[in-house]
Amino acid sequence: MLRMPDKFQLALIFAVPGLFFLIVVLLNPFIGVYIYLLFEYLRPYDLVPALLPLKIPMLVIGITTVSWLIRVSKTGGFEMHKFTWVYLSFVALIGFTIVTADNYYIALLGFREMCLFFIMYLIALDNVNSFSRYNKLVWLMLLIHFFFASKGVYNYLLAQDVTGGQRTSGAVGTSFLADENDFALALNVMIPFAFFALTYARKFITKLFSFAVLMTLMFGVVSSFSRGGWLGLVAAVGYCLLRSKRKVVTISFAVVLLIALVIVAPPEYWSEVSTISDTHESTAASRLNYWEAAVRMYLDYPIIGVGAGNGGSHLVDYVTGFKDPATQWGRAFHGTVPQVLAELGTVGICLYLAMLIMAFRHLLRIRRDAIRSEDGTRTIQFVDSVLGGIIAYIVTATFLSTAYYPQLWTLFMFAMVLLKIDAADRQQAAARTELEANIATQDSQTTV
Repeated sequence: MLRMPDKFQLALIFAVPGLFFLIVVLLNPFIGVYIYLLFEYLRPYDLVPALLPLKIPMLVIGITTVSWLIRVSKTGGFEMHKFTWVYLSFVALIGFTIVTADNYYIALLGFREMCLFFIMYLIALDNVNSFSRYNKLVWLMLLIHFFFASKGVYNYLLAQDVTGGQRTSGAVGTSFLADENDFALALNVMIPFAFFALTYARKFITKLFSFAVLMTLMFGVVSSFSRGGWLGLVAAVGYCLLRSKRKVVTISFAVVLLIALVIVAPPEYWSEVSTISDTHESTAASRLNYWEAAVRMYLDYPIIGVGAGNGGSHLVDYVTGFKDPATQWGRAFHGTVPQVLAELGTVGICLYLAMLIMAFRHLLRIRRDAIRSEDGTRTIQFVDSVLGGIIAYIVTATFLSTAYYPQLWTLFMFAMVLLKIDAADRQQAAARTELEANIATQDSQTTV
């Protein structure tokens, strides 16, 4: 082994624990879902580059898929919900644009990522079958984002990270965490989960830790100096206040938090936030130009757009207001709706909005039924968390191109898993009620 190149030495070292985990995943697909989310969001190969050649996420997805297919073959099939068909249609549309797009390779990469999201969504839908497992995934996500939020706050306070001439959280990770605005989006999505974990926690230690996570996430958003992140933060906190079961305590907490933000956040932060409504400010004007370019692009390619990920390469032909439009090649639209509209056309935007509407309708119905139920507390907690996360995502993503980021697809996974768990619980409750009624009837007949 010592005569082999370094990367092969590391591969052999990690082979034994890797084989162990693969066997565990093969026996329990839920572990595969857990590890997938861990690698997708934490991205440990950024911390330990030696992990990158091992292709652990692909191995986990492959083994988990095999394990799940074996399970499905034994249980007799898998029922597809209407939402799942719409989701599958959206992924298929992205795949079709590989043929129509000018840059088919970028479309192919987007299709690959969306296929992986969809596969893990299906596996989670079939294997996250209890609130206990659901809670494990929620806390995994909270801990990962707590780590990144802590890193962002550290960069701002101690590392003195400077971006664009001002001190910010800097880059806390790669891919969808490499930019301060994307970083703020990731944290905003998880703020409702932390808030409702705090609100519904029974143990003092859980409340204390949930409070620490919540505060760190919120100050992490502030450290990003993202104006869109600020809007998303306001939306997330506003939703939490609206759904709080203890409004007096929550409002008091919000007031204290606001005072703390005013004290801690520097004047530059509030100056930055105050420019968000200034459409003549340079970045705002550029953003409007990109949105207008997206609309013009859509009008030329109205059915299925220019292809997944291909909007940036077409901007040169559609953008205006720049001395040299060629400098805008490859730029993002700075808006998720314009991105979907331009890259996937009418079909794409209809499917995208249909998924959002269906998710909201299902979650609101589950919440309404849980309120009437005697033991619906945990359901309400998770429904409010997912709804708050989606709202925070929508508001923050208004100024970002995030159509193929994992956050919304993970929220959809959480939403539909919750729907399935709730339906299973209701079936069990109905069966128990029917059994108790039958026993009562038999007892009364025996007595007679």
